[in-house]
Amino acid sequence: NINGMIYHTINLIDKSEIYQRLNRCGLTEKEKLGKYLTKLRQRVPSEEYSKDHISQQELADNNGLTKYLIGTIERGEANPTLDKLIFLAKALKLKKVNIFEIEINVDRYIKEIKNK
Repeated sequence: NINGMIYHTINLIDKSEIYQRLNRCGLTEKEKLGKYLTKLRQRVPSEEYSKDHISQQELADNNGLTKYLIGTIERGEANPTLDKLIFLAKALKLKKVNIFEIEINVDRYIKEIKNK
């Protein structure tokens, strides 16, 4: 869908700028992750609600996540597992994530989890 393509393009351009700004804010690392997640979520258009961007609940629905978990991550209070981060990346329509300088294919990772 065109909104997904536009979002993905904007996301690729803007994400390093967002992270650079967060580094200058004096936040803890978990708070930076939470603020970054919030900024990414606010760039995903909502398909169900009347808001411009996806809500925590809409992000959680059908993605193996809970609104509570997303809220605690956004506030910098949670220690999400790798599995939860990958499900979150999928919900945010990200194709790949980099962890420890290793690129992880989101769809492939989820397929491997389900085939265990």
